Amino acid sequence: GENTDSVEYIVDVEGHTVQVYDFYENLNANSSEFYKIGDVVTIYGTKKEYKKSTNLGEFNNYNYYKLVKEYCYRINANTIKKEKDGKYTIKNSLVELRKKLLIQTERVFAGSDIGLVKAMVLGDKSDADEKLQELYQDGGIIHLLVISGTHISLLAMYVFDLLKRKLKISLAGTISIGVTIFYVLLTGISFSSLRAVIMISLFILSKTLIRTYDIKSALGFAGLIIINNNPMSVISSGFILSFLAIVAIAYPYEYCIKIVDEDRKRRKKQGEVFEAAGIGKYVNSFRNSIMNSLILSSLINVVTLPVILSCYYKYPPYSVLVNVIVAPFMPYIIVISILAITVSFMWIPMGEFLAGSVHYMLLLYEKVCEFARNLPFTEIKTGKPYLWNITGFCFSKKNNSICTTSL
Repeated sequence: GENTDSVEYIVDVEGHTVQVYDFYENLNANSSEFYKIGDVVTIYGTKKEYKKSTNLGEFNNYNYYKLVKEYCYRINANTIKKEKDGKYTIKNSLVELRKKLLIQTERVFAGSDIGLVKAMVLGDKSDADEKLQELYQDGGIIHLLVISGTHISLLAMYVFDLLKRKLKISLAGTISIGVTIFYVLLTGISFSSLRAVIMISLFILSKTLIRTYDIKSALGFAGLIIINNNPMSVISSGFILSFLAIVAIAYPYEYCIKIVDEDRKRRKKQGEVFEAAGIGKYVNSFRNSIMNSLILSSLINVVTLPVILSCYYKYPPYSVLVNVIVAPFMPYIIVISILAITVSFMWIPMGEFLAGSVHYMLLLYEKVCEFARNLPFTEIKTGKPYLWNITGFCFSKKNNSICTTSL
């Protein structure tokens, strides 16, 4: 991976995982562009231990790198010497493919779209515009710039729905799971993407075996696998936020939707609501989908709020509305961007044409976030909440209904 002033390597030193920083002034001398996964190297540099945070609100390097990432220590490299070439593995093939896709993205897209598409589709944020990242964060949609469970689920379901129309459902499911795993390996494994792969694989498997999919059981199964592999993942904000988002869907969202549906049936039975025909039917369907999206976005924000405040010490109050507006475009951005990059290997003009539609959707994201930023009270800075604050918040939400039947 690349930072602003260095290139990062992860190496194995006598069975220990070590983080190595090779600073840009050493790159030419070290010929780092020739390093591949599996190469044997000798590193001369300064060993650094990870430090624990000493101030409230300070980033805890020890917790993140030592416990979550499981790096033993870091080395600031002065010289890196290749001793032996490693065997060409599947990992190297994925790295080479990813480099080609990143280069092709630069050929097809233009301006700030390059960095955004690289981040959203290929998991590379090195070229993402810092001002746009800040704008997305202020709007509460910074999560769209990382390969998250949303991206994985969208891709898997799109492929599965497409294939099952032409192939047997068992074959369509196998291919869909394979494509999903390949995409995660290509873009980088995170707690969120790993959770999504496990859960979406169980969902597709349930459809293949004609069984009922239970989101709560799938979430628990995914959690057991991840925690068994890395017990300290439970202190990672990415892990916590990813699982809390699904908890919001599995519990309060299902409860609220059940109440709303029962209320609609009751009002229809009593003659308060009539079945629309023609274009009115589509209007009602659109209105209901917007309402459901608003409920879902609100609940995810409520459930994840304590963690967001504990990690970032601020909260964008308009993020619910911003997400409701921009979220429906996310599947199109992902799918069309992938198509644009793929098609461009055969015909650049077609890739550029498809990239044009992505540009206008990204422009909409920017304008919506700018509008939200210019509103009053666009950001509420709370500082880090104490444990008793979070406990009180949780109990208050437990004892109060979040949705009402008037919806």
